Amino acid sequence: MLNGKGGIIIRIKVGVLAIILTLFAIVGWIGYKSLPSVLYQGGHYGALLKWFPDDHKVVLAVMQRAQEVIPAEIGWGDNSIFIMSSGSVSAPGGTIVSKEKRAAARSQLESLINEYPMIPYVNSLRLDAAKLNMSGQEWDKAQELLKAIEQSPHEFIQRSELLAYSKILESRHVDPEVTPSITGNVKIGDKPAANVYVMLQRSNETGWHSPPYGHYPITITDIKGNYQFSGIEPGEYDIGVGVQPEQIDGYYLTENEIKTVSTSHERTGVFNFKFVPQVRTTYPINYETIESDELRFEWNPYEGADYYHLSLISSITTKDGDNQSTISTTTTISEDKYRNTKAIYSLKELRSRNFKDPKNIDRKGNVTFWPKNILGPVYPGGHFVWLVDAYDANGRKLSSSAAYLHGPVNMRPMFSLPEEDALKGDRFVIEHNYDEAIEAYKQEGDNEYALRALARLASHGIKSEDEGNPAEALFYLEQIKEPNQHDKSFKLELEERH
Repeated sequence: MLNGKGGIIIRIKVGVLAIILTLFAIVGWIGYKSLPSVLYQGGHYGALLKWFPDDHKVVLAVMQRAQEVIPAEIGWGDNSIFIMSSGSVSAPGGTIVSKEKRAAARSQLESLINEYPMIPYVNSLRLDAAKLNMSGQEWDKAQELLKAIEQSPHEFIQRSELLAYSKILESRHVDPEVTPSITGNVKIGDKPAANVYVMLQRSNETGWHSPPYGHYPITITDIKGNYQFSGIEPGEYDIGVGVQPEQIDGYYLTENEIKTVSTSHERTGVFNFKFVPQVRTTYPINYETIESDELRFEWNPYEGADYYHLSLISSITTKDGDNQSTISTTTTISEDKYRNTKAIYSLKELRSRNFKDPKNIDRKGNVTFWPKNILGPVYPGGHFVWLVDAYDANGRKLSSSAAYLHGPVNMRPMFSLPEEDALKGDRFVIEHNYDEAIEAYKQEGDNEYALRALARLASHGIKSEDEGNPAEALFYLEQIKEPNQHDKSFKLELEERH
């Protein structure tokens, strides 16, 4: 309809207008209700937490924020290294994170908790923050966080874990009227090791839980490095100490004259730990490539040492079905007791040494050998860590160059042999392709390294059900023109099996 001025007048009935406004309201309401999901899906967690603090997506957003403020390599695990009286070591998996990084992560996580104290998920964050505080030896802060969980109205399904950590923290408060079951002291160098863990495990108990919290009795040393356990069942225990990586950089736990500690209702067990300076290696170190025909090891003299032993560490990647894992093994180079601080080996002689470690068989029947079983303890293209252990005149290990970590104090004693010297078959062995390795070695003619590898492969058998073929192994060994003492010993062993 035209008005008197030539304009258009649109008349809308009241009912229609009401319907339109209602539709706008519905669309707006739907948009408002869906906005939290839109913000969450778009990764706008800050806006979601600010404008919709009561939405159910907030829990997910806080979880995402927690993952953002905590670097992935830190996670929520423990950073402690547990070293047992038996010599076994349990270290955290993955990367060891610096004290400073963990402190920064802890601070950011606590800020997130203070920002959103009322959401149900906050108790899980509190537990994670408590663990980080314990890792940083901030015991009182950790205890405050655990108490906040206990006083929270929200249900908490990780209650057994909560109780385990609370019990460890409470162990700092010793009742002087109670006779301890087991007591002792921890020193790092000449200083008392305050605020470190001490744990017990039944000597006849097999296996290990990592991390150990909640599975074994654990206490914390006081400012003088003293610790004590009370109410422990009588019996014999392995005992271990849990330390932060930076505390023992450059140190090694010296061997105790006793390996276990015993307690009874009538007697308190006593066990002391002492970390001493490591043996310092001087050559080869830091990935040195050995270009000569000799392998020379050198180290600094160690106070009180009567003799030294040398070992090599090599690794292997194994399969278990579709999963892969890398494990290491330590091989004693020789039983010789070195009285000075230098040892020299012929690479040719080392490579001719034989080892009889069992083959690894995964669930699908795939066979994997330690490379040393086929190639000898050292081989071209291999990377190796070497160790020197110092012993007193009574055979007690005083110290070692073995490092619980490789920080600024201790240079990594690692070396390699040139890859260009490797035979084609050697590369197949390292890749665990043994059929191809055999064919490649057969093309090498009278090469003594190839003949030894063929003999070893035949002796072991490359299939899961294969117990080896001594006759075939002898065939290859007898083709070596100048057999050495290791070849002759191997031949005698094969003849006994044949």
